[in-house]
Amino acid sequence: MSALKFPIQAISQTGPLAATEFVSLLRGVLEQACASRYKPVEIPKQIGIAVSGGVDSMALAHLVHKLSSFENEFQDTDFRAMVVDHGLRRESTKEAKSVVERMKGMGLSASLLTIPFSAFDSTSLSKVESRARKERYRLFALACQQYGISHVITGHHANDQAETVLMRLVNGSGTSGLAGMSPVAKLPECEHIYGADEIMLLRPFLGVMKNRLKKTLMTEKISWHEDPTNQDVELTPRNAIRALLNPSPTPSPKNPKSKAVKPKRPKQTSKPTILPEALTTTSLLNFSSTIAASNAKTEELVEWYLSRCVLRHIHVSNVIEAFIPIHLMGMPLKLLTRVLAYLANVISPMDKIDLIQMSRVAKNIVETTDPLEQCYSYLNNDPNTTKSPPNDQDQGVQKEKKKKKDYRAHGGKLVYYGGVITENNIFWEAAHCNRLGNRPEGVLLTCYRQPYIRKTAKRNTDTPEVNIDPTQDPNKWYLFDGRFWLRFSGDTKDYTHAFWGRLQEGRASRVFITGTRKEVMYQLDNDGIRFDLTTDLSSKKMLTYLKGRFKGEAPGKSRTVLPVLCEQQLNPVRRWKVPYQVLGFPTFGVGGDMMGEWEWKVKKQLVVGGVVIGNTPVTVASGETFHVKPR
Repeated sequence: MSALKFPIQAISQTGPLAATEFVSLLRGVLEQACASRYKPVEIPKQIGIAVSGGVDSMALAHLVHKLSSFENEFQDTDFRAMVVDHGLRRESTKEAKSVVERMKGMGLSASLLTIPFSAFDSTSLSKVESRARKERYRLFALACQQYGISHVITGHHANDQAETVLMRLVNGSGTSGLAGMSPVAKLPECEHIYGADEIMLLRPFLGVMKNRLKKTLMTEKISWHEDPTNQDVELTPRNAIRALLNPSPTPSPKNPKSKAVKPKRPKQTSKPTILPEALTTTSLLNFSSTIAASNAKTEELVEWYLSRCVLRHIHVSNVIEAFIPIHLMGMPLKLLTRVLAYLANVISPMDKIDLIQMSRVAKNIVETTDPLEQCYSYLNNDPNTTKSPPNDQDQGVQKEKKKKKDYRAHGGKLVYYGGVITENNIFWEAAHCNRLGNRPEGVLLTCYRQPYIRKTAKRNTDTPEVNIDPTQDPNKWYLFDGRFWLRFSGDTKDYTHAFWGRLQEGRASRVFITGTRKEVMYQLDNDGIRFDLTTDLSSKKMLTYLKGRFKGEAPGKSRTVLPVLCEQQLNPVRRWKVPYQVLGFPTFGVGGDMMGEWEWKVKKQLVVGGVVIGNTPVTVASGETFHVKPR
């Protein structure tokens, strides 16, 4: 759960930004970054700064340069300027190189990062800006990994914040978007780069107006570049909104060496557009701050709620089990919706969670009835008196309708899973649990990735497949289904261990990671797991051992969405339904010598109150843990 994230306000709102003020701003966002990770404040040895040559980034570079001239906590920090050449204008390469030279002239380390022009192939003009943003942050992530940098600073300022809020308001964003840019965030657009989620993005200028950054440069007689495409209101929506909020032309720096470009504007034949007070920059900033404060309180309530549930995150299958006591079921439905959204964000392969879908899941959970189906609902905590209790004969009919697979072992008893719903690519199961010993009455919620669509004559399967590339680093990390990071960690010196020999010699069509859909399980039941003579367990024994673990570590249909390593045969056996054979299950560590050794981790962990939830059920508020009996 994230800490409170508000833009740090500068000491003064007029005049140039002093280096001492910058130290306070930088310290403030760094404290927020450490608090969001539940870590003590520690000054990084290296910090990256994103520099484009514009007003905000040049002010950032100048202030960073100033830190080495007086005693402060960042005096010994090595700041590396990262300059990106987008290659979209004739002058961009020349400008990027000149910015790099200027950074080196300030005594800063500098790197020139180039986006290949092929990255913009088949990209429409209206989407060039968003594509450039993705490529820019991807290069930042790779550069940070190369130099061991864990924090990147950008020059986003208060005017940028106002533009963002207005643009999101026009697009109909919810409260999360209307809070604007966060002063602390994970490096965006880098979900497919292993380790990039550990890099923090810092925005210390969000509480500083752009005119102060300009005055800082003009006072020091430092020039900057103006990108003329930023003045084209027909190019991007942000340009149009920027012109709406700032109708006056952008002034150039008053020094003869400046290479700033004065944008050509048509002569105004009418008075500048006067916005209503509610849409001025100041009003938009106040509005976003109010929304951010409300979101922060909601996050605190979500953490309070989860800390009083019994939580379990089964990493090998990426399944979350949450036992919600009955006294928490009476909380507002909106709060439960946010709680479910937090859980969904951990295990869903989707980048964004739909709160409307989560509200339907929340309603389904609070309407979960007891096993006797007496319409006992958590909406009112009272039995529905409009329906009489079922007699023995009715119960017998009801029990016949329930399938055996709808029951699960919980607390030494079989529990009926009556409420099942699929939203946000997640399978949600809710079961009523009676009071048992010290455990109160409540609902057991189990959630995991939605089972894949089975391939038919009319539709293809949505099961992901990740090919192991023999031309890449053999120990490369692969992201499977947006939920698991996996990599081969065995010996690859001579490329003969495990499946590598077969790939190199061309005896296998390909080796890939896929999901355990029905065709894979059929293949597994008929032919088992491929193994070599050195494997201690036979193929069938490994399969029996695996299914035994499924009962306790892959409940319900979660066993149908596990990552499995397969090899596609050159000459498949005709009786096989699929032309490949199972090599093993990396997350369970079950497989023969052909699978080899693997390292893996879930992409996102369930963290509540700084506690990483694992396989052992725990109540964070009390610290009480519960023993899970093997099944």
